[in-house]
Amino acid sequence: MSDRKELAHLWEVSGASDLPQEIFGISNVLAPEQVATAVIAVVVDLSQPAEALKSAVAWLQLVRTKLQGVYDWLEHKGSKLPEQLRLRARKYVSSSHEDKDSIQHLGISVVLVAAKEDTFRDVDTEARKFMAQSLRYVAHLNGASLVYIGGLKASTAGIQSSSRTDTAADKAVLDNFRSMLSHMMFTGMDKRMKLRMEPQLDPLRPLMIPFGVDRFVDIGSPSGMASRDIGSQAALDSWLAAAARMFPITVQPVKAPHALDQEVYAEPGIDAVQQELEAKWKARQPVKSPTKAVTSSAISKASLTRLQQARRQTSSLHEQR
Repeated sequence: MSDRKELAHLWEVSGASDLPQEIFGISNVLAPEQVATAVIAVVVDLSQPAEALKSAVAWLQLVRTKLQGVYDWLEHKGSKLPEQLRLRARKYVSSSHEDKDSIQHLGISVVLVAAKEDTFRDVDTEARKFMAQSLRYVAHLNGASLVYIGGLKASTAGIQSSSRTDTAADKAVLDNFRSMLSHMMFTGMDKRMKLRMEPQLDPLRPLMIPFGVDRFVDIGSPSGMASRDIGSQAALDSWLAAAARMFPITVQPVKAPHALDQEVYAEPGIDAVQQELEAKWKARQPVKSPTKAVTSSAISKASLTRLQQARRQTSSLHEQR
C-alpha cells in the first residue's frame, strides 16, 4: 500500500465580469504547468433563470480563451502537451459517438453545475425543459459534464414528509457530485468514472449527465436553428435569443436610498478622524503657484524675442546678398 498523499488546490473565481477577466489574466491561474491536471467547475444559479445560460456561455468562453493562450505559448515552445490533452479529451467519448467531430473539447475536465435546483422545481414545465435543453447543449458542445444540485440551504424545523424525501434526494445528488469531482481530480478521466447514480436526462428531475452520454439529436434545438449550425456562433445566438424569450428579465424598481439621521446615529470619534483625514488630503493637493505662472510667461516672452531677432538677422543676410 502506498503512503502517497495527493493534494487538490481549490480556487473560487466569482464576481462582476471585469474581476474574473482580471483574475484569469494572472499568469499563475491555469498556468502551463497546471493544465494537465486542472479541473474546472462552472456554476450557474437556477434561481436566476434569465442569467443561467448567459453565465454558462460567458464562463466557458473565458476558460477557453485562457486555455488557448496557454496552449499557444506551449506550442510556441515546441511542447506537444496541448495536442496530447485534446487527444485525451476525445477519448472520453466512444469512437462510434455520432458527435465526436462536433464537440469542441477544452482539453481539461470540465463540469457545468446548475445550483439551487430546489428553487427551480415549481417553475413551468416548458421552462424547465428549455433550461435543461440549453444547458445540455452548452455542456455537450464544450465537452463538459452537467449536474443539477439543490437543497443546500439549512433545514428548518417542522419539515414535512415530502420535504424530507426531497432532502434525501438532494443529499444523494450532492454525494454523487462529490464523487464525480473526486474522480476528476484524483483519478482522471483516463479511467472509467464510477458514480453512485445512473445518468439522469429527464428535464423534470435533477440532471446528471457525465460527458459522453448526451447527443445533440437528443438535446434538440430552438426554432430557427438548423442542424448544420451546431457548434457555430449562429447556433449559440439562437439558444441565447430563445432563452431571452423564455426568461425575460424583469426590471426591479430602484429603491430610494435610506436617509440616515446623522444626529441620532452620531459617532463623534469616527467623525473627528474623518475630518482630520479630509484636511490632510486637501493639504496634499497641489496648488498652482503664481510665481510659476509668471516665470512661464516670462520664458515664453523671452523665447519669442529671440525668435524675432533670429528672423531679422536672416532677413538682413538675404538683403546683403
